[in-house]
Amino acid sequence: MVYDNRIEIINRLDNARMNHSTEGDRYPTTEEMEQYIQVNCFNGLDLDRPIYRFLKFDDFLEHNLSVSKLSMSKPKNWPDPYDALLYKCPARMTDTSFVSMEGLLNKVFAMCWTETPESELLWNGYSYGNVKSIRLKSTPRSIFKYFYDFNKEGFYNLFYASKVVYSKREEYLNEVKNCSFSEYGMGGSLHDKLISSLFRKTDEHRDENEIRFVYYDIDGETSGADYDSFRVDMNEVVEEIILNPLLNDRDVVLLTQKLKLEGYRNSIQQSKLNLFPDNLVLDFSFYR
Repeated sequence: MVYDNRIEIINRLDNARMNHSTEGDRYPTTEEMEQYIQVNCFNGLDLDRPIYRFLKFDDFLEHNLSVSKLSMSKPKNWPDPYDALLYKCPARMTDTSFVSMEGLLNKVFAMCWTETPESELLWNGYSYGNVKSIRLKSTPRSIFKYFYDFNKEGFYNLFYASKVVYSKREEYLNEVKNCSFSEYGMGGSLHDKLISSLFRKTDEHRDENEIRFVYYDIDGETSGADYDSFRVDMNEVVEEIILNPLLNDRDVVLLTQKLKLEGYRNSIQQSKLNLFPDNLVLDFSFYR
């Protein structure tokens, strides 16, 4: 859930930051920076716990590593109809007319990670069955620090991160139907509930154990695009890369070389998920 006193905390931080900064330099102290990040992380997210992302090798090489960027896509294009459900529901107004909030969803971009180190489900689901795939390892803190531009107006309403909360379908539908909003605008009840809905999924997806990062493009600068990206130092963000367990030896060498040629310097290994156990021998020597 979103912090009940989130705006109160942000206002206090803003006042403190203005008191010690100068015009044109609104950069917070290290302690203030930590609080700004914490107030936009929900549902018990641990900033320093390892998280993982599974994706196709070619996509990572072309759209991430070679250009030093992390990419986000629009939830409005995702296949699950329950993703961002609150944005998709028509809302009845006091004059009995209906309005749509889907236009707001056009401003939302998201990126999905998981707390599960690996599984057959994750290798197949997020790499779309492509054996030529990889797993990245990072932490929410390593990613989050590249998102904030502390000199940008309203930066605290741009980026969010959270564990995804899973609910039974009927419970989730009833919760959405009973939503009421007491305050409108950025940071108000409507805004916070819409943001919270981006971190909700139904129980059928619980095995994904998902961590989600969200960018809300307030100014609509990229609302016409289906993807957005943010410049990062990939060697600082990605602690290690694991290659698909089904890759043959030749492809393991080839993919490792390509990653190194593009400047990746951290650990690269192949997953041991499908390796036959070492030293497994059946002992029938006691039979005569």
